[in-house]
Amino acid sequence: MAKKKIDKEAERTPSSPGRIVSIFKNETVHFVIGLMLVIFSVYLLLAFSSFFFTGAADQSIIDSGNSADLAAVNNNVKNYAGSRGAQLASYLINDCFGISSFFILVFLAVAGLKLMRVRIVRLWKWFIGCSLLLVWFSVFFGFAFMDTYQDSFIYLGGRHGYNVANWLTSQVGQPGVWLILLVTAICFLIYLLLQRPKEVLLLRLRKIRSVICGYRPVGR
Repeated sequence: MAKKKIDKEAERTPSSPGRIVSIFKNETVHFVIGLMLVIFSVYLLLAFSSFFFTGAADQSIIDSGNSADLAAVNNNVKNYAGSRGAQLASYLINDCFGISSFFILVFLAVAGLKLMRVRIVRLWKWFIGCSLLLVWFSVFFGFAFMDTYQDSFIYLGGRHGYNVANWLTSQVGQPGVWLILLVTAICFLIYLLLQRPKEVLLLRLRKIRSVICGYRPVGR
């Protein structure tokens, strides 16, 4: 009898993995995590925005990579987000995806608002959209401003865009790269149009058709 009672109590008591899962399913935990993501995205926005104005002055300090200098109180970093914000901005913008890294902030903010239940969105669609725009604009700016990388403290396409653009140019030439960028941009726009509700899409098509059919050249 006592053994059956112990077995029932063991069944009622959730296991450690079950407790962890139940904690992360808690709405309060979702709200706190979402709030942290939104605050972090605002912090990155401040760091990114300040990087455009203070990046040149902070470049020597960031490039030195001396952790002791960065951790010091008087580190002479001008970025409004401090030394860590300057490091993050320099890494994500110059070493990664360039100014298209702002799409990372957009996704973090949207994910945070979803967890806080401020806005109901399909997060996977936002992830795909932001990822495609992140890569496309990185390659576009890396290709369009390839010649300015040596003379500027900021890499508009980041090292990712610069390296990909260099490789594509070696394979298909500059006209080929422009064609690839144009075709991928058109495909993405078509994808966005197909994601709209059918009623909205049909209404837009009717308006376009009415404008085209209603146009009459002067003198006829």
